[in-house]
Amino acid sequence: MVGSGYMAGKHCNVIKNSDLAVLSALVVSPNSFNSDEFKSEFGISSLYRELIHALENEKIDIVFIASPNNLHSEQIIASLQAKKHVFCEKPLAYTREEFDRIKCTLEDSSNILQIGMNCRYREQYTIPKKILDNGEIGELKYLRATYNFDLTDSVKNREKTWWSDFPENIYYYLHSGAIHALDLIRWIGGEIEETFAMGNAFELKKDWGKDTFIINVQFKNGAIGEITCSASAFKPPDFNLEIWGTKGSISGRNVYKKVNGKIESAAFEVVQNKMDLLLQLEDMIFAIENNYKPMNSFDEAQKNLDFITAIEKSIIENKPIKISREN
Repeated sequence: MVGSGYMAGKHCNVIKNSDLAVLSALVVSPNSFNSDEFKSEFGISSLYRELIHALENEKIDIVFIASPNNLHSEQIIASLQAKKHVFCEKPLAYTREEFDRIKCTLEDSSNILQIGMNCRYREQYTIPKKILDNGEIGELKYLRATYNFDLTDSVKNREKTWWSDFPENIYYYLHSGAIHALDLIRWIGGEIEETFAMGNAFELKKDWGKDTFIINVQFKNGAIGEITCSASAFKPPDFNLEIWGTKGSISGRNVYKKVNGKIESAAFEVVQNKMDLLLQLEDMIFAIENNYKPMNSFDEAQKNLDFITAIEKSIIENKPIKISREN
């Protein structure tokens, strides 16, 4: 495990309580304040201050990267070059150049790279996708996602210093939190052909350039959609989906269908017997054992970057942009 922050702890807890893998080493920065407590809590035998030394350990099969975002690409490349399988929290990187370097390294490797997009394993999103895929509400017409949080105090108080360490000319929130909504829109609705986006900076202009976005999309299957995402919404957090089909719709946990001229509704139950991070881990292990691409593969991360790049270009040029790796 690389890192000893919030997400590293979540992953360690899942691994510790499963029989899929054993935590053997922890890599933390030299100034980490909680490394000994973290190591003790999860029963990790070895502690390293540098990833390069952990990679020399032949007993290590998988490197879990849950470090600050700006370190991800270099740590992925180093781990793949050391012949390790890699799990990395999103985002893999910020730029096309970094992605190209990861891609070249991955192609030269026989190892698995999985990206931490755990929302694809949450029932409140997987159930609506299944309902749509099964044709219960007909063909997709419209898909909407909201992803709104109030991060203003956390950002301004520098709670995570690396939140301000990213390349120029990108909108950080699209690559970090909001990528969950962008990914789900793609995953549920299908490939996106074109986007037209607007952005504004209500509270975090000096920190992130823009903090609030409205993103319109045209899917290749003819459906349309939109995403509203903000890091400065002075309201309770929300991450919701709304799906309209030719025979009905889904909003929250309710399915609506028109029967004999009337709208009837039925709620679906979300149980989540297995935690999303455990399902994600199972997918990773299955991919390794069966030489199979995990659901959250590099290709999916690449498509998300293509989408984000088009959104950023649309905002700057104030016009619709085709989704392309040439942007």
